[in-house]
Amino acid sequence: MKLLLIIVIGVAMWLTLSPTSKVAQISSQDLLQRTAGRMTDALKEEVKLTSDQIENFVDINSATASKLQQIAAKYTKGTSIERGGMVEETLSVMKAYESKLKQALRRQQWNRYQQNWSESVAQTITDLMTFQLGLSDQQVPFVKEINLAAISKMQGEVDSTEDTAASLDQDEAIQSNQDNEDQLLQKVLTPNQWIIYQENRQEMREVMRQRVQELKNK
Repeated sequence: MKLLLIIVIGVAMWLTLSPTSKVAQISSQDLLQRTAGRMTDALKEEVKLTSDQIENFVDINSATASKLQQIAAKYTKGTSIERGGMVEETLSVMKAYESKLKQALRRQQWNRYQQNWSESVAQTITDLMTFQLGLSDQQVPFVKEINLAAISKMQGEVDSTEDTAASLDQDEAIQSNQDNEDQLLQKVLTPNQWIIYQENRQEMREVMRQRVQELKNK
């Protein structure tokens, strides 16, 4: 609840200073570089990368960001049936990325990364949305926090759906959580970005749901 309040206040402040209708266009190459850079910065902070590790992770993150960009380009304008492949391909990229991290990180760093798995899932979902929607540097942190809050709520949803006695009230709670997420995102996104997001919303939530379920079971 506290996180949700922080997001609402932050979104309100950002909208006052920078209307969503004025989000500048960013080239695909610039978007790729910025996204890969944010991935590296997030790892620096999360697992405390050493100076001799950074160059290796710049390469790993650039390659992974490029794959996410390709997925976004492939499925953003596809039909609903075609976009279904986005779930499988995105999950595959996420798992391959984690495999590379496990090999490159030290044991203590990897353990720290695993402890913050919800942060990493939110980061990857936000990265894919960045490529799909052309998110600006100002929009990215708000979208990530909204995704992080959604993942936190989804953890409870996964537990509920595993209970064979799941009730109608739980289904209504899940729908309410999704509606709240949509309301926050719609305030951050431009009208055009919102239209594109709606086209991919089901697949994005399925990626999130499957990843949360996989990581909770580890």
